[in-house]
Amino acid sequence: MPQLGQQAEVVLARYALRAAAEGSIEVSLGQLLEETNLASEIGLLEGAGRIATFFEQVECELVPSVLSGNESTTRILRKSKGTREGDAKRFGDEIERGEHTEQEFKSTLLFDLKKQVHKPGLDGAEYRSDAVLFAALKTVAAFLNVRGGVLFIGVADDGTPTGIEADFGLLKKQQNIDGWELELRNQVEAHFFDGRKVSNYLSVTYATLGGKRVARVQVAPRKALSCVRKSSTDNYQVYARQGNSSKEIPIEYLEEFVLERHQ
Repeated sequence: MPQLGQQAEVVLARYALRAAAEGSIEVSLGQLLEETNLASEIGLLEGAGRIATFFEQVECELVPSVLSGNESTTRILRKSKGTREGDAKRFGDEIERGEHTEQEFKSTLLFDLKKQVHKPGLDGAEYRSDAVLFAALKTVAAFLNVRGGVLFIGVADDGTPTGIEADFGLLKKQQNIDGWELELRNQVEAHFFDGRKVSNYLSVTYATLGGKRVARVQVAPRKALSCVRKSSTDNYQVYARQGNSSKEIPIEYLEEFVLERHQ
């Protein structure tokens, strides 16, 4: 690792620890260069390269990379994708606290378990539900627009692990965790305005609880307003957290909400 001064190492380590704790955080290259004094000490290009190398060594990454955009471009600092298996005890401890402003549970991403109870024996594809999917997506939108949060998928409202395995049969190709996460990110990209950027604010880890695979989706807060829509023919909507639920912000209150976000 290229030599960094003590101040630069402390600053970058602090950011890496925050990214590890929160899943991902927003930051600009200019902000990092200023706080570390690297731009003035060794120049912008060399400083940017050393920042990227430091984060790589501590298993973090900047998205987009330092090779894209400019100093003011908003980037996401997050743990590298290689660390996907979460701590089952941590999952359990968090789930025990129940749903609240910064945490919500969804039984599945795609599969309608209630429909299966009321109408058993249907073809598997008939249990795929746009309403179930959108319930998860609007929660992501609400977390993005407020203080961030954690969405557990594969957990019932009462905290009982239901698992995401029911979703696997609705996936077209990889019917496993890799395919499931790809589906989640594809749906985020399809339903959100600026969906590709929004996907970078999601960090997903997994653990087995009660024999069921549970996904923990850490959603980082976003400075830009995040808008989501139910389908390609619908208008975009803005959601925010109110207690332990996600509520749409009516158009007449949108300006007030935007102003409050930046206070």
